[in-house]
Amino acid sequence: MLPWGIVFYPEPQNGKIIGPQDPANWPPKMDPDVAKWRDETAYLGSDGNQVYVHVPFCPFICDFCHFYKTIDPDDRKAEIREAYVQAVLKEIELYSQVPMATGKKYNTIYFGGGTPSQLSSSQLVRIIEAIRANFDIADDAEISMEGVAHQFLAPRFLEKVINAGITRISFGVQSLDETVRHKAGRGPEKVTDYPKVVDLALSLAPDMDVHCDIMAGLPGQTLESFSHDIQAVIDWGITGVDIYYYFMVPGTPLHRAILDGKEGCHEFGAEALRIRDFTRRTFMKAGFHQLTGESFVKRKGSDRFMQTFSKGGGNALNSILPLGPTAMGDLEGHYYRNVTDVREYIKIVETGRLPIDRSTRLPLDTAQRRALLFALLRFRVPDALLLTKKARKQFKRWEEKGLVVREGSDYVITDRGSLWYNLMQIEFLTAADFKGMASVVGSLADLEKIITDPDNGLGREMRAMIQGNGGILGDLKLFGVKSALKVAKSLPVFDQRSMGYFDRVD
Repeated sequence: MLPWGIVFYPEPQNGKIIGPQDPANWPPKMDPDVAKWRDETAYLGSDGNQVYVHVPFCPFICDFCHFYKTIDPDDRKAEIREAYVQAVLKEIELYSQVPMATGKKYNTIYFGGGTPSQLSSSQLVRIIEAIRANFDIADDAEISMEGVAHQFLAPRFLEKVINAGITRISFGVQSLDETVRHKAGRGPEKVTDYPKVVDLALSLAPDMDVHCDIMAGLPGQTLESFSHDIQAVIDWGITGVDIYYYFMVPGTPLHRAILDGKEGCHEFGAEALRIRDFTRRTFMKAGFHQLTGESFVKRKGSDRFMQTFSKGGGNALNSILPLGPTAMGDLEGHYYRNVTDVREYIKIVETGRLPIDRSTRLPLDTAQRRALLFALLRFRVPDALLLTKKARKQFKRWEEKGLVVREGSDYVITDRGSLWYNLMQIEFLTAADFKGMASVVGSLADLEKIITDPDNGLGREMRAMIQGNGGILGDLKLFGVKSALKVAKSLPVFDQRSMGYFDRVD
């Protein structure tokens, strides 16, 4: 069982390169068929819209991370951070000229990265104030930021950002096992600081959401060490947790170390299933609610970032306004991504253009498929999203297997189904989707190496999925895939580079 759920669709790196845009002409009109379907399904509701701010600075670089952050030391100086802040303020001003951006009410503001706590509290306050001044922000909006523990613990930092309106903080733990942390290239943090952050945040704001990330499937990690991590964060009094399964994204140092045999690749399949089952049972027993496939929260209705990020529910046509390099957005059926370099981002914004790189205008079938995929991620699928005979028959089969149950006019994923939700998503992908996602695994050479390596856990699981029920037919399928990769590698028509989620990961 490959453990990753689909949280981006369509893949952002496969969008058409359109370059920077004039605010007066952005976004183009929505596909008329999509607009009609949006109006017809408006009754399904939405969890609202989001402003996303990508902060590309980090105090250290984790070996597993594929999100864009500055690598060049010259791009990490204080003057570049201030230039970045000025550019974000300018980008906000540019979007204030876009009716499709200003005509929405936003329910969440999210500072992601990178590491937003690399900015000073005063810089964060300036951005928050500008967003509030230029857009319609709900009175009860969730304003969330990621950070690292020692920066949250800096004198009065947390107090100042809470006073500015921050209602939720999130920090990466990944693992408490020092050996695992070293293998993953986790930076010089003290694990003893993590519970101090929780205590400090809740002492300053008892109703605050304090969230952390834990990773599963890291090299050297065992079920025993993972279970220790889970119990520890529960004991801290954390209010929300995301569980991320390690993903071998090309271009990251850990990916290269695994391909070169310097680090072992974690097992997938049955072991991932045991981890997922253990995780769910442990958090539910501790009083958490399962929000999405891998998100658990103490308070129902909290963690609205995830709810608006996973396309808002309903027809998944809610708006996400992207600020900063590599930030991804959704406006009027256009799914797009900003440029992937902080200096290029600053330069473009200074010219008065929106710093857009790639965009996909969603056709009707893609928009409808996306709504179904994210409904599965959120464990509730309205009948209105089952638009084909194939989809309705598939859900009937899942109902017979105990993976879903009927609840009014919806299908709800059961406890058993929650272990398999990601493979349920995969059932609805097209051949073109699989072709587009192949680059996430790596170049053709990387993919061939993974599939043919007997010691690679990902390779073993990919071979098992290709072979299906096995036998002669399964062997022929596997032989065909290996042969196709070997031939494709020699053809110049195929791009031999890997793109990963973002163009600049290293």
